Amino acid sequence: ITGPQFRDQVPSDQERREPMGTLRLDVQPSRVAQLYVDGFYLGMLDEVNGELTLEAGARRIEIRAPGYETMALDVKVVPGRAITYRGALVPLEAAAAEPTSRPVEVTPAASKPVYFIPGCYMGNIPPKDAGLPATCDQSRVTTFQR
Repeated sequence: ITGPQFRDQVPSDQERREPMGTLRLDVQPSRVAQLYVDGFYLGMLDEVNGELTLEAGARRIEIRAPGYETMALDVKVVPGRAITYRGALVPLEAAAAEPTSRPVEVTPAASKPVYFIPGCYMGNIPPKDAGLPATCDQSRVTTFQR
């Protein structure tokens, strides 16, 4: 259907697009890291140059690499905004599998802090050590334990 009376009823390309935001991932080692968003494999982290444009909303990010613990992040992508996550994958500890007749003591894994500065930074590296831009107000940091 065309004509001037219907022009205002047809959404433009801009109106049809979902609101998008940017997530930058500065994770080491990046060359062997596989990237998953909401359970879907996107490719190697280096293939996307560590930057994703995603639909706004809650997203589950997983970064997997052989010999490292899987890094899982729950992020909220905000339309028109960019957030950077800086972190390092944790190597798996190679435990020697020696048979033993005595009970093995199990200690819970230590929780790891995650640092968050709204609109600027999220990562497992303290902001003072993360090389943040001067525009990032480090006094606004919030720390969470995972």
